[in-house]
Amino acid sequence: MLEVEDSTSAFFNPMTDYYGFFSILGFLIPLAGLAGIIGIIYIIIKSIISGGGTSAKMEAAKKGYYYLISLITLGILYVTSSDIIRVVLDYISPTNLTINRSQSYGSYGYGTYDYENFVRSLVLRVSVLLFVFPLFLFHWLSANKKPKEVDEETLLYIKKEKKSYLHIVLTVSSLILMVTGPILLYNVFILVLGVGKTTLKDFTFPLSYFVVIIGVWIYHFAQLKSVEES
Repeated sequence: MLEVEDSTSAFFNPMTDYYGFFSILGFLIPLAGLAGIIGIIYIIIKSIISGGGTSAKMEAAKKGYYYLISLITLGILYVTSSDIIRVVLDYISPTNLTINRSQSYGSYGYGTYDYENFVRSLVLRVSVLLFVFPLFLFHWLSANKKPKEVDEETLLYIKKEKKSYLHIVLTVSSLILMVTGPILLYNVFILVLGVGKTTLKDFTFPLSYFVVIIGVWIYHFAQLKSVEES
């Protein structure tokens, strides 16, 4: 006789889910993000105390603030976007059926709880995305906006600061690629070699986080090339 898992025993806690998906890559993202923030702060301080006129220092400090917030919001957008893809892939995966004592009630369908859990998880992440994206867009565009009246020295400061920011993002992106890439490749090899039972759900985490970080890396690499050629 099949036993259906009681939905109350797996009650959806939005706060647990919220903090859970933000720490999905363990300690890598917090440490990488902290390193990036420290790097931006260092760039700001260095620009202020180094040589140059007051105008150049003020502009460097202002741009540094915009880059700092851009970096923080970019990290949140990356995790949120990746996890939206993961949640959707998890739900459409055949292994999404609830398992209890090695039995499934798949013949009864996905069930109300599974659908509600999926919707709540998806809405949570979309809400974060819609709130954070305007913040990122504003600070990123502000950081890239050229002042109306600027001298050659200030332009040089702005260019150096943007290059430093792009190098920080590319470094953090590369660290994440070093984690997600091998996990994805491992699952591909397991699937090709026919070892064990590899399903779509085994690919949801590494695939979603790998694809999005590749996009982040390509965009910022193109930005770096553009700055170097200008």
